[in-house]
Amino acid sequence: MNEHILFQDLSSDELSTLIGATERVNLEDGERAVRQKAKGEYLFIVQDGSLDMFCDVNQKHLGTVGTGHVFGEMALLWGKEYDVSIIAKGSSVLWRLEQIIYRNVVARHACEQDADIVDNLRKVTIFQLLEDSILQKIVSSLTRVSFRPGEAIIRKGEIGETFYIIETGSVRVHDIGIGDSRSSDFVLHDGDSFGERSLLTGERRAAAVSAITDVKTFAIDRRTFEENIADLQESLDVHTRRQYLKSLPILSHAHLMENEFDRLAMTMQQFSYRKGTKLVEIGQQYPKKIWFLQSGQVIVFGNKSGKIYNLLAGDYFGEKSIMSPTDHISSHEAICEENVNAWVISREDIESLL
Repeated sequence: MNEHILFQDLSSDELSTLIGATERVNLEDGERAVRQKAKGEYLFIVQDGSLDMFCDVNQKHLGTVGTGHVFGEMALLWGKEYDVSIIAKGSSVLWRLEQIIYRNVVARHACEQDADIVDNLRKVTIFQLLEDSILQKIVSSLTRVSFRPGEAIIRKGEIGETFYIIETGSVRVHDIGIGDSRSSDFVLHDGDSFGERSLLTGERRAAAVSAITDVKTFAIDRRTFEENIADLQESLDVHTRRQYLKSLPILSHAHLMENEFDRLAMTMQQFSYRKGTKLVEIGQQYPKKIWFLQSGQVIVFGNKSGKIYNLLAGDYFGEKSIMSPTDHISSHEAICEENVNAWVISREDIESLL
């Protein structure tokens, strides 16, 4: 374990815990250690013997593992399916370590330095607006991975599966670009991150990344990230809606608590309108609503003066109808000049909460 990169950051006590949790596995000739496509649950260390690696589809022999070899690292880190079958050649002795035990030990190790990890996460744009509770969830999903000088961390053209945040060390981003388009190399240091684009989109890596010095990173795989992305997106959406509400003079001066703004933000509804839709009509009762534009364009026309103003993403209108205690007939109309997405809150929603 001391010689393997997965365990280099762990203390002697943590290593002792893992060693105490390993199970001995005795295999006879022809017995399988793992089956291709089976769910990855264990890391294996070969104490004695020799085992063949096969592809089950075509029975192709892919190599041999022997005394001192380790296999199943991706199962231990991410729970990925085994990509080959491994079968004993004669009698073999292996030790296996269960993923959940490894993760628990690594999680405790990470929790001791939670404050530092959260600080690093807050340097990454996609995490900056998240609440502490969501950040802690992300922290619990991170794994520490180390690299030696010159070691390839990301290879250009491979499918993006992992996002990295540098804890300590420096890496070089090189061979950047697709086709004839090329960019200059650059260096990333402590607190920088890389791999988020491929992680979010599933695109192939458009550059290679290699360690310049000894590098320690926090890593999260795509599947784990996607399991958390719903929470991330919801948190970002609530933050955006809360900022919309705080921009309204009638609410910004109302001395509301943060949890009250949160409740109002959760009440807002999202609507889509086609080009040409009239949100407000001249001579009709003005809807007691406020629209906050996410995308698209709305043109407001006066009864006599023609075009009054043009509204784009980030703008809002309708606040006067919220402020007015009585119904009133609109003297202008608001028309969607393009397809529009908007967050909407009504006077009734505000009154029912406040």
